[in-house]
Amino acid sequence: MSDYFTRPEEIGQNHKITPIYICRPAGLEPCLAVLSPAQKNYVAAHKFGGKSGQAVLVPGEDGSVACVLFGAGPDNGYASSALLAGTLSEKLSFGVYEIVSKPADWDAPLTAVAWGMGAYRFSRYLTSEQKPPMLVLDETMDAAQTIAIVRALHNGRDAIN
Repeated sequence: MSDYFTRPEEIGQNHKITPIYICRPAGLEPCLAVLSPAQKNYVAAHKFGGKSGQAVLVPGEDGSVACVLFGAGPDNGYASSALLAGTLSEKLSFGVYEIVSKPADWDAPLTAVAWGMGAYRFSRYLTSEQKPPMLVLDETMDAAQTIAIVRALHNGRDAIN
């Protein structure tokens, strides 16, 4: 499909999908409710409060990343909009991720486009390609439109670089 996106049906049985919980400071409790007591202590130790752009990779019992918590900040317009998803994809390493909760005012297609914008890396002259994180597109994210927009943006950025 794309270097940045995939669909649930394209993921093999043995591939792990890491859930992402995006929350505002006022809506923190539902995101924390899915965590074990040890994970809640880990999140508290990292002072996660849902601040804008704040991210915590929460470990599972085996030490691997069990989920990602990402702060959307208080609802104050652009600074807390779905475009913040781009900063999240910049922070994550290669893997397959799925946004399982996000603020109600975040537009799903815009969230996906922002993810693709943030995952962009100019790599034309690099010998080792670092793979970007992949987002699982749900039924509310138009895959063809999202990929077309992200490719157009990347082509423009490539031309500038």
